[in-house]
Amino acid sequence: MEKENGLKLPTPIGHVLAGYAVYCTFAPERENQRINLALLSSILAVSPDLDFVPGILIGRPAAYHQGIAHSIGFAIIISLGAAWIFRRTTSPFPIFVVCFLSYLSHLILDLFSPDNRLPYGIPMFWPISQKYFISPVPVFLGVHHAGSTSSSILEWVTGIFSMYNIAAIALEVLILVPLIFLGRRLGRRNWL
Repeated sequence: MEKENGLKLPTPIGHVLAGYAVYCTFAPERENQRINLALLSSILAVSPDLDFVPGILIGRPAAYHQGIAHSIGFAIIISLGAAWIFRRTTSPFPIFVVCFLSYLSHLILDLFSPDNRLPYGIPMFWPISQKYFISPVPVFLGVHHAGSTSSSILEWVTGIFSMYNIAAIALEVLILVPLIFLGRRLGRRNWL
């Protein structure tokens, strides 16, 4: 039996901040690439949660969440595709690294969040392993939304609007904003 509010993951705000921290570390020297790469990093950092879309289409948003889209194997596939599309403006390998690390940032945040819904964690090493992984010590509070994979869209949306989620966002900002500043400091090396 699944516990109420079992699915607790970082907010989209936290994921975007993590993706932006990756961008800040690898920001290109050329001005014309910066906005595109910042946007791409942010989108890739949130994109694993697009696995909510098929669930929304069937009226159960969390039905397919935390599946293969939350794995390193899927991160490699998506990052290769994004680097191939972005290659027109720069060399594809550095872009692949930024794409992969941006996507990976999502997995890391989810790994360090509480999860009371079976299966616990994420399939980090899919397709090599079907095992799910989760940190024994959560760092993030995770956002409250659906209590189970069978929750309706209304239950899912109403679960989002709570004071608990404001605290979750505040903790993410407190942890991730310093990483943005650190990324900017390291990014002066102009990796791209």
